[in-house]
Amino acid sequence: MTHVRLRRKTRNGRRRGALAVEAAVLWPFLFLACLPGIEAARAFHTTARIETSARNAALCWADPRSARELDCLNEQSRVVDIEKAALIGVEDLEDDLNVSWITEKDSANADYIEVTVELQYEPLIPMPGFPSQITRTAWMKRLPLPPFGP
Repeated sequence: MTHVRLRRKTRNGRRRGALAVEAAVLWPFLFLACLPGIEAARAFHTTARIETSARNAALCWADPRSARELDCLNEQSRVVDIEKAALIGVEDLEDDLNVSWITEKDSANADYIEVTVELQYEPLIPMPGFPSQITRTAWMKRLPLPPFGP
């Protein structure tokens, strides 16, 4: 009499293909569990880039030597291009950035600038608790250096 095996087992007694089926079933759930962490990392990275953008713009206004090094200084008019300075390192976000600034004097009568950079942030998948707009502000006093010395 012939005996037909319905299940074929490997040498160590496990069934073939079980791991592949389990992985195919579990991977989507594991990905969904990791998605908030991925989105938080993207938001943090974008926030850090926007913060650096605002700092670069304020630094270029405060220090003409830095403005010259970063190529933000118009040599003919000796005026710093704040928007160009804010776009250093974030050129890929150029269309989405909104850069604004004010210059004033503090209580000690020293000039300072306050640069605000805003970005409409679009998450991969909308989730509650993640920002739709990222705004960062940096301020800096003008350095007491000769403006266009050596």
